[in-house]
Amino acid sequence: MEYPYAFNQFRLALHTAATSPDPDERTRGARRAMRWARALAAIARGKVRVGSRSPVKGLPVWVTPEVLRGGFATGRALAEVPLSEEETRRLERLGLPATREALLVSWLTDEGMAELGAMLDERAYIVEIPEDGAVLLAAALLRAGHEHAALTALSEISPLAGRLRLTPTPAPPASHAPETCFRRSAAQVSDSLRRMRPSTAVEAQREALGLWLPLTDQVVSFWSTRHSTAWSAEDVAEARRLLAAYEDACLQGTLCRKYRHPKENLPILVSALRAGVTGELDEAWRRRVAHVLGCVQAKRGLPGDEAAQALRREQRRVAGRASHSDVARVAARRLDDLPPREGIDDVENATRPISPQEATEGAAAGTPLPAAVRRRIEMGRAGSLPQLVEQGAVPSAEVLAELVPQVTAARLAAGYEDPALGAAVAATYAAFRRRRTLLLLDYASQFRFEELPWIQAADAARRSSPSRDAAEVGRQVAATALEAFPGTILPNALISELRTLWDAGGIRTTLTEELAADIFMGGFSTRFVASAQEAARLLRGTLYERYYGLDYDAVLTLPVTHAGPDSAFTTMCSAGGSGLSGTAVTGAIIERQQILTTHNLAAMVIAGVEPASGWAELAVRASERTATLLGRARAHGESRSYARLRSMKNAAYAWRQAVFFLSIADGASQDLRPRTTFPARVEESMSRLVADLDRSRSTPVRPFLGWGTWDV
Repeated sequence: MEYPYAFNQFRLALHTAATSPDPDERTRGARRAMRWARALAAIARGKVRVGSRSPVKGLPVWVTPEVLRGGFATGRALAEVPLSEEETRRLERLGLPATREALLVSWLTDEGMAELGAMLDERAYIVEIPEDGAVLLAAALLRAGHEHAALTALSEISPLAGRLRLTPTPAPPASHAPETCFRRSAAQVSDSLRRMRPSTAVEAQREALGLWLPLTDQVVSFWSTRHSTAWSAEDVAEARRLLAAYEDACLQGTLCRKYRHPKENLPILVSALRAGVTGELDEAWRRRVAHVLGCVQAKRGLPGDEAAQALRREQRRVAGRASHSDVARVAARRLDDLPPREGIDDVENATRPISPQEATEGAAAGTPLPAAVRRRIEMGRAGSLPQLVEQGAVPSAEVLAELVPQVTAARLAAGYEDPALGAAVAATYAAFRRRRTLLLLDYASQFRFEELPWIQAADAARRSSPSRDAAEVGRQVAATALEAFPGTILPNALISELRTLWDAGGIRTTLTEELAADIFMGGFSTRFVASAQEAARLLRGTLYERYYGLDYDAVLTLPVTHAGPDSAFTTMCSAGGSGLSGTAVTGAIIERQQILTTHNLAAMVIAGVEPASGWAELAVRASERTATLLGRARAHGESRSYARLRSMKNAAYAWRQAVFFLSIADGASQDLRPRTTFPARVEESMSRLVADLDRSRSTPVRPFLGWGTWDV
């Protein structure tokens, strides 16, 4: 198998589809397996070229391919979809054949152009993938007088008009300001709430409280009042009723197996009932019944006891609570009247307790929304990026990276004289950022937004001067990321956004993405060399250079034009992998590159990023993040588990950021002592780190590395 990773993903998806106890997960596994099967078949037939910027044979590079995990294309274009019901109705209304060519032509008529103009003015369209914005932008350019640019774009996309969807989907007008951010739209949150399933554990508890425990009390009450050896006809009748009730409960209650096990209290008492009804209730049975009753009385009291009654009242109250899924459906209905593709402005109103008008059989009036439901609604909270960070709606740097494209899109829109055209460009950009990256070989670069034919055409209507506003927004975004997550390296998606903003603002940087150890090609492109030299000019002679044992003078002499496995820069980074084996070698080489380049921290300083808290404060907070991660690593003991190794790696990365921030602030090593109290062993580790950092000012030390060996 030429591509074992792809085949292994196919195998895992098949396993999930065949064995998962969750039917929804089985369905998702089957869909993943089908996509991977399609990808493997396309590779085998030569329809897909793995590692190419235009991986699907016969499709130009600008077409958005369906891409699976790891960057493998399936051979299908995302815009290669059947006509929707709405599109079919449009064609029927216009008396046109049900083809994509006819649909595109329908939008380019006078009537269609008038419709597109109204959609542009009201932002009443949906651009799910970049291709959806092609005709929309062409219409905006034609309306703005840029006929040549519009016709050039249309001529390039027209050969695929019969195969791809190149037109927008009409939608209600947008009401949010362009710079408003949200993680999930109201429709996505509503769908998520409706898909909530009852928790098996919670429903089992509800079954026990509502069905089995009341029956247990009835059976215990029967036996606690039957002291004579002879049963009356009424006793036999009551025993038969209880036996029938038990059989019904076994049919109704399928979640609690405990009440069927022959060694549990209720089944023992039920078996004794059968013996009594059939006349086989001997002394051995009576002793077993007496033992069970004694255990019940010692544990919670018999049913008539005050303590037992209080316990049962509390259990009935708990059993009467609405299930999460019932409450979630009520909350979902609240969102149905909101604009479906925008965020939720009033989260507090959406998370209020259930009103009398909303009450259902499963969710009574006054029921508060459980935390699990509130968390899903919170994901739709809308606001500016600083507001969302301040409100705690951005829990990680990865989530921040999800939101920044909305900020970038708003800044790109501001670069056009025509607001409607700018808004269409912004919508296309947001869709482009949802495009998954490809697995590329030979240091090829990912397809860029500005290479889309309709975006190249829109450049004719762009303001000539770079937007200083975009540059400043990039600085603010970078500062927000550092303030919120000082001990976390910035994810690749966020790096891409910063590059876009700074390019739009006329700032040229050497930002670099994090490379994956399992697909590393053995060398680095020239961008990494340039980034390392920027860092060298900034950090030469600082604590950072001394602690990591760098020779920035040598870095500054490296040729910037040569890249690949045999380049001088790659050789310099390869020193990090000595003494290691397997994936750790690659990981250590990549980490050495990150140390030399500072993994974008130096580039941000050079771009003018200034955190409000100051570099010294960020250093302390990054140090505290280091301590937290060391504590997590210690919690895994001495194992070589993935979780422990990951915590150690992330701790070393956080420490690197702390050392960088301290070097920029020119602070003392002791400043990196965490202000928060940690377990004694973690405190000891941090003391050693700080001591090593201080010693490095005068003598070489062994730095803390994520892919090396370091005793926690």
